[in-house]
Amino acid sequence: MDEFRAGGSNRMWWTVFWVFVAAAVGSRLHFITMPYKVVWDEAHFGKMVSWYINRTFFFDVHPVGGKVEHPLTVQTLQCIIILFYVTFRQGCALMGAALVPLGFHIVWTLTKSLPASTFAAGLITFEVGTITLSKFILLDPLLLFFIMASFHGLTFMHEAADRSFSKQWWFAYLYTGAMLGCVMSVKFVGLFVVLVVGLYAALDLWQKLGELDRPLLSVATHFMARVLTLILLPAAIYVSVFFIHDQLLFKAKTLHAADEGTFSPGFQMRLKTNFLNNLTQPKQLAYGNVITLRNANLAGIYLHSHNATYPQEKVGKNKQQLTGFGAKDVNNYFKVLFPEEDPDLENSFYDGLPEYVMNGDWVRLYHLTTQSLVSCDRNMSLVTRKHNLAYAKAYNLTDPAVAAKINRAFDDDPEASVSNPNVTMWQLWSVHIVGGQPGEAVKVLDSRVKFICLPLTCALTWSREKLPLKWGFNQQEITCSKNVMDDHTNWMVELNLNPYLKNESFSHLESGFFSRMIETHRVMTFINARLKPEGEDRYNSHRPWMWPFCLKSQVWFDVYFRIVLLGNPIIFWINLVFLVVVPGLIIAHYYRLKRGHTDRPQVRVHIVGGQPGEAVKVLDSRVKFICLPLTCALTWSREKLPLKWGFNQQEITCSKNVMDDHTNWMPEGEDRYNSHRPWMWPFCLKSQVWFDVYFRIVLLGNPIIFWINLVFLVVVPGLIIAHYYRLKRGHTDRPQVREQKERMIFACKWLFLAYLFHYIPFYTMDRILYYHHYFPALQFSSMLTAVVFGYLLESLDTWLPVRKARLAFHWATGVFFAIVLYSFHLYCYVGYGHPTVSGFNPDNSTFKNIRVFDSWEI
Repeated sequence: MDEFRAGGSNRMWWTVFWVFVAAAVGSRLHFITMPYKVVWDEAHFGKMVSWYINRTFFFDVHPVGGKVEHPLTVQTLQCIIILFYVTFRQGCALMGAALVPLGFHIVWTLTKSLPASTFAAGLITFEVGTITLSKFILLDPLLLFFIMASFHGLTFMHEAADRSFSKQWWFAYLYTGAMLGCVMSVKFVGLFVVLVVGLYAALDLWQKLGELDRPLLSVATHFMARVLTLILLPAAIYVSVFFIHDQLLFKAKTLHAADEGTFSPGFQMRLKTNFLNNLTQPKQLAYGNVITLRNANLAGIYLHSHNATYPQEKVGKNKQQLTGFGAKDVNNYFKVLFPEEDPDLENSFYDGLPEYVMNGDWVRLYHLTTQSLVSCDRNMSLVTRKHNLAYAKAYNLTDPAVAAKINRAFDDDPEASVSNPNVTMWQLWSVHIVGGQPGEAVKVLDSRVKFICLPLTCALTWSREKLPLKWGFNQQEITCSKNVMDDHTNWMVELNLNPYLKNESFSHLESGFFSRMIETHRVMTFINARLKPEGEDRYNSHRPWMWPFCLKSQVWFDVYFRIVLLGNPIIFWINLVFLVVVPGLIIAHYYRLKRGHTDRPQVRVHIVGGQPGEAVKVLDSRVKFICLPLTCALTWSREKLPLKWGFNQQEITCSKNVMDDHTNWMPEGEDRYNSHRPWMWPFCLKSQVWFDVYFRIVLLGNPIIFWINLVFLVVVPGLIIAHYYRLKRGHTDRPQVREQKERMIFACKWLFLAYLFHYIPFYTMDRILYYHHYFPALQFSSMLTAVVFGYLLESLDTWLPVRKARLAFHWATGVFFAIVLYSFHLYCYVGYGHPTVSGFNPDNSTFKNIRVFDSWEI
């Protein structure tokens, strides 16, 4: 244990490392085949792999990188179909297992502390919820891996900061940039770690800009290197992954275009077997044409109707629903009719030369499958109450022979006012082309058209609201809006069918790669923004404040075998304690700096020829500064530093020849620390700037109140306070202790910042949130706990005698791992899964005795 505590043995380091790697792999692969059924979102990602293999297009709200990796893994391993899902799970489990060595090495790089690294590995290895996320075919193992790898790269960047443009420096930045590109390719949550790394790089550049002896050209070079490695490289990786995805998927899933229907016609034209692929049809809209109308906005829906009515107690009888539908369907077909004349041919088209629909014309929209006309009403719509109701009203087309006679009579008498008494003004729609000229024809897939209801002067619109499931089948609401300038009142004609008109090609409208990429991301953003909770049921009522406390669980599978996502509560609560402590530690550290308390080097002041207790006299005493660990004296070597990096300034060294006259120094005046007299102390310490801060009582009062509020004094039994009190009183720290402390503060600062970046943003999201959204932040919380706990144990010898400190370290380490392992023993099969014979019964559950909160579904 002493060798482990010292952490200086290479053999011990590798032994601990490989022990935890083995434990990570074993804990993730255990029960990997159970259950032999699809669990939670495995259904989605399993199907996505089959679509990749079949080259079939699909749409998902996440970036494509994580989904591309899965089929590549399967094809690389060349697995047979029987072991397909097992191989999938094993690949995800190994990615999850890799979190342990990453966490171990992150903490090691930050602190150079083997105990702290070991605690981090233990917390990540035996965290039950993380294991559960790693065992199944999900994006989360990849997301967690690349988030950790990105932060791992940040630690390399920090370690190589003093070796600019060396091989190690370039590797650190290239590695970090590559991981950032990968994490953004998996989920947009990866943006949080991008912000963390970006903040670090920006602060590093800002510090370099403040070095007045550094040429601006050097700062510009550093800036360009960071742009190359941390911006352009991740962007190139992201675009490359999307390009692979785009090239792999070139077939439409079905003729209904359930997935690609969300995208623009130009996007759909590229997909083989899609109705728009190699499309030929008339380029202008004519009366009698059969058309589909698509809303011209992002992720636009198709105008749709079906044989179901609105609730008659709300809007009256026989008002057929007019809705929006996201896929191609036979109920999307409408026929464009003259205002009063019905088709006069047997195939329901008009006889004679075609007449094109012009800007300002009146039309009727006839729904073919239900034989009804699109109408508007004075009633308010049922969901968006500020809009008028749009519906379909039953209408029988006149017999073609009769219609032909009526049409001829009407053509012979241009002054006739009514040719069809069954048509009302509520069924007439004025066509307005956005930005069009009078007499301009409606162009298919090009013109943006508004349909204005004549009596109400309202425009047919997509309200972006859903109709109730009970009677509206959750389809999109179509209304008539008085705000005719709203973009969602714009429609385009997609399909335009007429056997009497010349068909022309539309291949020139097919989207290019970058157009498809931009549109895909716009649709992702649009769909993600609409993923909002629809009720307070147990599955979507997880809120971010619940996650750190481990208040809720999430059932993933419950068919004769129950799997519950529940974090290891002991690890969660330990992490929570240290999340409370860390802000106090950081504030205390900077408070000490502001107050002028510095960790003085272990240097003894020796007055040449002086007596014990003699004061140093300005311009009189000759002083030597002796470094005690090396017994060397600060000296002027009388040599110049190189011009290239030392600017030919004089070299200062530490010489073993302490009797050399060049080790003698003379104070020229009273420095700012000695120039303050006692009467100044209540108002100022060491400088005017510090006095100003102190006088405002910001750093005197607020840290103490903050520590009390966060229960810092209760949680930490005086050890941290005593440690910082000792430093504040000016007691000397050994150089290695000072270095250890600086590493700890840096690690705490950036790990805590990373935790906040991966947790706080969820409070701003008005969308469905699940328990697993917290787990990226949890990894940083675990490493933060390990850093602080490791530092406390390694600092025991500064508070206790060596023997007692060693004994306390052994006991604390043993108790720590005993608690973690025992909690893992208690809760592991909540995540691994356990058989359930007759369904879940909370009163007769195997885990009833360890259920701390009733909201834990275990």
